[in-house]
Amino acid sequence: EGQPVLVLNVHALSPTWPRLARDWPPRFETEFQLREQEIRLWLDRVDQHRGPVILAGDLNSTDQNASYRLLAGRLIDTHRQAGWGLGHTAPASVEGLDRVPSPSRLFRIDYVWHSDQWQALASYVGEWDGQSDHLPVFATLHLGAE
Repeated sequence: EGQPVLVLNVHALSPTWPRLARDWPPRFETEFQLREQEIRLWLDRVDQHRGPVILAGDLNSTDQNASYRLLAGRLIDTHRQAGWGLGHTAPASVEGLDRVPSPSRLFRIDYVWHSDQWQALASYVGEWDGQSDHLPVFATLHLGAE
């Protein structure tokens, strides 16, 4: 009905895997801080918009990180509101991340977030497309939360 909706399609900084760097513990800490800075910038953009918001993408962070808590302080995790199960999205296949073999679906790092103007009706992880290293996340949202 002509109401502007802000949709942010995001991809946070990817981690440097230990096998690629000798200095990985401090590098991981720096990368966590950089992801938090990215999220603060996204939230600044959210604050500039007065209407409904959807923020979706690869956060490269689990729900145990400060990055998640920053978003959870302002937006609603669609999967937590309307999903079922763990919602793990990575790695998508047993080829693992960066071709390191591992079990699939170890982490939930891909999300759909929404503002309180939305009501989440469904959220689920889709089937692997054979291409991406992550599984897709689908959400059904209704504008006009009740």
